[in-house]
Amino acid sequence: MLSSLYQRLAIEDLKKNSELVSYLAKNFPSEDYKKVFENIDLRFTIISINGDVLYDSRNTNNNINMENHLSRPEIQTSLNEGVGFDIRKSETFDEVYAYYSTFLTSKNNKKIFIRVSSSYEEKNTQLFFLKCTQILFFIILNIFIKFFYTNYLKRDLEKKISVMKDFLESNEERKNLQLHDEKWLSQFWIILKEWQNKNLNNIDRIEKEKKILKSLLESLPFFIALFDSKGNIIIKNNTFSSLIPEKAKNYLEAFPTIEIIDILKTSFINKKNFSEIMYLKESEIYWALELKYLDFDDVFLIVIQDITEKKEKEQNQKNFLNDISHEIKTPLTNIKGYLIALEEANQEDKKNFFNIVNHNVMKIENILHDFLKISKLEEHQLSNNSFFTSEELEKELIFLLSYIIEKKSVEFTITKNIKLFLPKNEIISILKNLIENSIIYNENSTPKVNLSIKINDSFYIFELKDNGIGIPESEKEKIFQRFYRIEKSRNRNLGGTGLGLTIVKTLIEKLNGTITLKSNVDQGTTFTIILPLISE
Repeated sequence: MLSSLYQRLAIEDLKKNSELVSYLAKNFPSEDYKKVFENIDLRFTIISINGDVLYDSRNTNNNINMENHLSRPEIQTSLNEGVGFDIRKSETFDEVYAYYSTFLTSKNNKKIFIRVSSSYEEKNTQLFFLKCTQILFFIILNIFIKFFYTNYLKRDLEKKISVMKDFLESNEERKNLQLHDEKWLSQFWIILKEWQNKNLNNIDRIEKEKKILKSLLESLPFFIALFDSKGNIIIKNNTFSSLIPEKAKNYLEAFPTIEIIDILKTSFINKKNFSEIMYLKESEIYWALELKYLDFDDVFLIVIQDITEKKEKEQNQKNFLNDISHEIKTPLTNIKGYLIALEEANQEDKKNFFNIVNHNVMKIENILHDFLKISKLEEHQLSNNSFFTSEELEKELIFLLSYIIEKKSVEFTITKNIKLFLPKNEIISILKNLIENSIIYNENSTPKVNLSIKINDSFYIFELKDNGIGIPESEKEKIFQRFYRIEKSRNRNLGGTGLGLTIVKTLIEKLNGTITLKSNVDQGTTFTIILPLISE
């Protein structure tokens, strides 16, 4: 501001001098400049339109040797605007000068520049001193402000910010914080409390949503996970924790086989979806693996379902249907053959053929009956537990097996005075099938079957012993398979369907029990059934 003031004063002073010199230059010819201006105590220069110096008051004897002044800033400005001003160091006198130039027409009609100047060295020195004084003043002021800030303001702010920090960390409402003397800090405190309350509410909401999401993920019956584009796990559940480690951080650590790793690696690189059923040979399980690329977030969603049970059911159904068709095929062929033979048979043969046809029809009927029974067992729940005695059990079994017991003169005995609390229908079905097999596969003139029932603190123990043909060691592991018979070719006409022991095992497994056997060829068989004791 002071520099600008000095410049305006210099311009005003030089302007007055310029007007005086201009007046003299207009009224006197150029030949008389030396005579006219020699007594004027001013530094001024008269310059031609071409920039040549016509006259210089400080150099009256060597005007011709002075360099061209047309490029001087003040000359250029006055050429365009009529007047010009500049402050710079003079090359002639080696000190700072203020220059003021005007453009006019002299008395002899020549275009000339009148440039007046005065020394600016003193004012420039004053400005430099003032500048140094100001710099020194502001340095001292800054040192004082820093000292004041460090020893008072900073401590006070740190104390109040510490209180705010405690508020944020403790999640408590602080109403008595004294900030009224600093309105801006008080307003900031109000905003901070509002923000903190909203933030805490959002945190609570997010935590609840995280818990819900985690519970939802963990309740899913299949594995689900989110991976980033590099194969790192973002989130997953622990459904298959026995196969997929809980602490796995990426797909290389998570999955057990190189086949799955290669598939995922290819999908991650190509950013493609993938879906396939895979068989894990080491674990003997089937996985339905589906990978979907979510391009909006550059992540991958992986879902894996264990479909081993489904596959086994499908295979069992195929095997079952194959077995059914195979078992029914023989009696149907017999029926068809004997029906054709009936047309030409005599009366006595017809009766015999009819009995054979009837026997095969009953055989098909029994096969279908057992087939439907097994299907129902796999799909439906057990009946409710009820109280019954061993005497009631004996009566039911003799009624159901009366025909075969009377036909083969069977000696059937059972433990008396035993009270049971079990699903009665299922127990009767189990024992009926076992006793029926014991009678059918018995070549003694008097088959003997004994049912022993014991109860301890935790279990019911049923032991069924017969004096039948026995079971070879090589056959023991196979007898519970569907349609399996010991020495099939010899025993096919004994009347069994080959499904009885399958029904027995299925029912016992549903009752959370076990069945074992001991047997020797021609020495009989003992089946032992252990069922958990159920409280009333």
